[in-house]
Amino acid sequence: MVNKVLDILVEQGVLNTTPSQVDVSENSSVKRTQRQHIIEELVKSERTYVQHLELLQEFKKSVEVKGVITGDAVHDIFLNLNALLDFQRRFLIRVEQTNAKPETEQNWGKLFVLYKDAFKVYEPYIANQKKCEGTAMREFDKLKETGGTSEMRQMVESPTHLLSFLLKPFQRLTKYPMLLKVGSLNPARRLC
Repeated sequence: MVNKVLDILVEQGVLNTTPSQVDVSENSSVKRTQRQHIIEELVKSERTYVQHLELLQEFKKSVEVKGVITGDAVHDIFLNLNALLDFQRRFLIRVEQTNAKPETEQNWGKLFVLYKDAFKVYEPYIANQKKCEGTAMREFDKLKETGGTSEMRQMVESPTHLLSFLLKPFQRLTKYPMLLKVGSLNPARRLC
């Protein structure tokens, strides 16, 4: 979904590919800065994170359609996952747009300030984490029988795998300040 939107933005000229997006191999003669490595990590991990949320949402839908657990249990496990995914898709598009700008015009701090209030979508999900984990463990055997794609089956391969997927939003949220802080170590090359 996000890739389609990004492709359309590139076709319309709204989003340009720039040297900041070009993958530079380790064998290349181009020496990359710490800032460039951090930005590459941010962009790649943001894409992967959205893919994981989409997989989790696909799993949730399958659980609902098959009726393997009660609606209350679905709510306790997945709470506001749809709103979280919607926000992260929009945020990823802005990350991609910021990354497409020339390095001197990128203002990563401004992006996070712009979405400061929107990040509050995480509050209910994180506040519900203990309830989510407890319900997921109680219902694990039923969830495991949901089936679906190989990725969904891998997600419920073990209770640990499932819990790690359900914990991803909390882990991702805590990673943003670290990326911004590490990226701003050199005042001349700050992310914001």
